[in-house]
Formats: sequence, structure tokens, C-alpha cells
Amino acid sequence: MATAAAALLQILAKANLTATSPHEGDVREDLENTTGGRRWTDGNASGQVNRVYRKTGSLGAGATDSYNTLAAGALTDVYGQTIDLDELKGLVIVPLTGSIRLEAPAANFIGIFNDATDLLNVPAGGLAFDFGAAGLDVTVNSKFDITETTGAATATYELWFIGAT
Repeated sequence: MATAAAALLQILAKANLTATSPHEGDVREDLENTTGGRRWTDGNASGQVNRVYRKTGSLGAGATDSYNTLAAGALTDVYGQTIDLDELKGLVIVPLTGSIRLEAPAANFIGIFNDATDLLNVPAGGLAFDFGAAGLDVTVNSKFDITETTGAATATYELWFIGAT
């Protein structure tokens, strides 16, 4: 099946500081991952994507969902096309209910981790990663886990990632 993909990942932080004394006036700061957000066109080269994955996941108490962006057939896009990425370009994880964390599995974990014991607690607003035009190489190290953290509740989350084969 022929498909075309394009993506935009915009990570935006805004702050406004108003002095009350002895100065006057506002100081406004904006920080973006790149001006206007990172845009990728269709394809599998630098600055391009051809696979987009989206899942709403549900975890029982203490449960883990494991993801491997390299294992052909383990993950598919909405059209049933296998996701067998060479580069991971962007990753977004947003908890909908409960508490979750992003963890490195025992082996072959993606390059945001240095060690199999590394983890990131995912705050209520979520986490977003922009791995740049060329992306993060996932030809060998391609795995990550999402785990419910309380051990006593359920959690739901939204996961998006974009990449190129």
C-alpha cells in the first residue's frame, strides 16, 4: 500500500515575568524546539518521515507495555504497515489517567538512556522529544517501556512517535 507522511512536532514553553518593584514592565520569553516547530516531509532521508505510530494504552497496576521500533510486525501504523524504523524523529507520551514512567529495558534501549536502570517519570503534561531532522538511530538500540508506577492503580496514556524506515 502506498502512503505519504508528513509531521510537525512543536514543543513550546512560554513565560511572562512582571516586576512589581523597583522596575516596571513585563519580560516575556518564548522557547521552541525550533522556530515554528520541527517539520518533516514524506520520505526516509534527513528531514523526512514515512511512519507515524499512535496508541492509547492502558496499564493495570504495576504493568508494563514494551515497544520495539525495529521489530518488523511488532508495531503497525493505522494502515497496517509494519514499523521497522531506522530513525526515530519524534516521540510524545502523555498520561491520561494515573502515573506512568518511560523506562529503559534490560537491553537494546533507545539512545535517550545510558543504562538499563534509567527511567523518566512522565508528568501530567507529558514528555515530548524532538530528535532533529536526522533523528535518533534505532537500527540496533530500539526499545523502550512504559510502566504504571504506583503498583496500586491503573493508568492510561497516549503515545505518538514518528520516524523513517
